[in-house]
Amino acid sequence: MTWTPQPDAVPGLKRLAGRFVTMVPLAEPGMAAAMGDSLSQVSPGLWEFMTDPAPSSAKALEDQLTAYNQPAAHQVMGIVDARGDVVGMASYLRIRPEHGSAELGSILFNEALQRTRGATEVISLMAGHMFDELGYRRCEWKTHGLNKRSQDAAIRLGFKAEGVFRQDMWLKGRNRDTYWYSILDTEWPQVKAAFDAWMSDDNVDANGQQIRPLASFRG
Repeated sequence: MTWTPQPDAVPGLKRLAGRFVTMVPLAEPGMAAAMGDSLSQVSPGLWEFMTDPAPSSAKALEDQLTAYNQPAAHQVMGIVDARGDVVGMASYLRIRPEHGSAELGSILFNEALQRTRGATEVISLMAGHMFDELGYRRCEWKTHGLNKRSQDAAIRLGFKAEGVFRQDMWLKGRNRDTYWYSILDTEWPQVKAAFDAWMSDDNVDANGQQIRPLASFRG
């Protein structure tokens, strides 16, 4: 196995445009404020397994996201739909260009984005940017041991379970066991092909529902 590190290959610094959504870097003018306005209004329950509590105001969320956004370490991106509305956020975390590895995390979808092709496209765009454009070797996903929905999502999206870090954190007054998942560069072509097939119009019935589940396209 051979691989050449690219120290300047940092994900999350450019727009990622898809059919249903566009990923916009937080650093773009006005994006932090737009994310604060939109995402501070979502149900507080969506923040249950996030590191921070639900924001107290739009400005509080804007400030929080801006503080998190650190070059070559933590890149926050807004999710914008076809109407130009901010419908969610996601970040590149634990960015390690020297190892060709980064995590997808701090993911929050509002009610309009959940369970749509756009929601799946978010992951396809972000992982595709890492593997296809930057030549990364590993895409990580980590989740709270109590967050069954996130664990199921990881498997559905093609991530493979790697194990559990027991008593990894004390978060919001309770223990967090952290479940680890990953997609490797050698696995990405099959995962990408499944994303493309599942999001295709050929896989949508007359009622707008997916005909086949995503996992069925991975064989």
